[in-house]
Amino acid sequence: MSTNSENSGNFENLTESKAAVLFLSQEEATALRDLGRSFAALRSSQERDEEQANESEASVLECLRFEEADRSEDVLAYKVTVWNRVGAIQLGDRTLLIRPKIEFDHFIYVSELAIGDPRTRERDPLVLEPHQSFRDLIARWFLNAIDRLIPNHLIRDYYEQLGVLPAVRGAVIPIATTRRFYHGRLDVVCRYDTFELDHALNRILKEACLRVANFETLTEADRRRARSKADAMPQVGPFGRADLIAKPDRRAISEGYATPINLARSIIASEGRSIEGGRQLAYAFLQFTPSIIEEGIRKILKLALGEIWEVNKRSYEVQPLKSATPDLVFSRSGRVEVVGDVKYKVASEWGRLHDDVYQSIYFATAAEVHRSLVIAFTNDDQVVLPQLRVGKNTVDGVLWDASKSVSPVVARRRFIDDVWSLLTK
Repeated sequence: MSTNSENSGNFENLTESKAAVLFLSQEEATALRDLGRSFAALRSSQERDEEQANESEASVLECLRFEEADRSEDVLAYKVTVWNRVGAIQLGDRTLLIRPKIEFDHFIYVSELAIGDPRTRERDPLVLEPHQSFRDLIARWFLNAIDRLIPNHLIRDYYEQLGVLPAVRGAVIPIATTRRFYHGRLDVVCRYDTFELDHALNRILKEACLRVANFETLTEADRRRARSKADAMPQVGPFGRADLIAKPDRRAISEGYATPINLARSIIASEGRSIEGGRQLAYAFLQFTPSIIEEGIRKILKLALGEIWEVNKRSYEVQPLKSATPDLVFSRSGRVEVVGDVKYKVASEWGRLHDDVYQSIYFATAAEVHRSLVIAFTNDDQVVLPQLRVGKNTVDGVLWDASKSVSPVVARRRFIDDVWSLLTK
């Protein structure tokens, strides 16, 4: 646990999933707890699945009284932990910067690969201020994710309307129609379904586009791109907060809505979020990190191994248990040979990945293979995870070296070589 985070002006640095002792007023502590609950209420199904194993992490943000280090009656000590999220929290006149658990350069490098073409990223990234770069990375990822949807592949949906029509459509409302008849009106009051673009999922996408268009730290090209996407949805009506409870069904997921909606929720839920009756005591932009790291690693492997290996994410039904969904399924000549999982953890031994080994074997069994990989991160280039044998199953560990002394480009090349050697041995 860090004791009193590093200060720089009104900025305080925290590390995700690691407790820091902060001195807060009771009002500030309450604002942080409310903020954590509001983020937890809007988590995606993937976030809930990732965090359900640890009940404490389900709160998104913890703010626990730490009585040993009180400064005064007005300002008390609290242990503050932000689980699995990076970004920034504005708390009164100071900003809490939540940094990634791995070196910042490596996190930004893998995150950028998640939103673009890795072939254009053969360089060490320019390091921006975290509270700017995290939000802008998500905005660019969102814009890339909606490219195939807007404007030509938005799905239509049925929703119920109540209206006065010249002829019967749907179900007639008899009392209301009779009243109109007695007043000399021959139209009909009906309840009917319409098949339109104006439904909650599309309203979420349009609202996120409008907000991204106002991100001052984005390039003008990206802001124009966001505005053009919003303009391409004239039939989609204004967004309401109630729309956020809508979730993509199977049809929407199959049409590519899952990732754009999750990212749009992050943008909408974080922009201008305030506590205490409109007074902005606390607001934040927090991005769930495991999903973006997983996507970045998968993109890297797809490009590097694509000539021989097909790399995808796939789900296997295991009745009556929950489906097995490995992050990486390696196929060659149409046959699945190895499965893998990406763990956004810093590990120096298998003990840190104890539960992940069990999950890896479960995934391999569901895919009817006997080999699996567990991918994690390390800060020590001397660490090697020995192969594990469990019955007929073998589990190999591959570590991305996120040491300060190693550039992300070099780490990527070593990582690809390690995966390749394990797949082909």
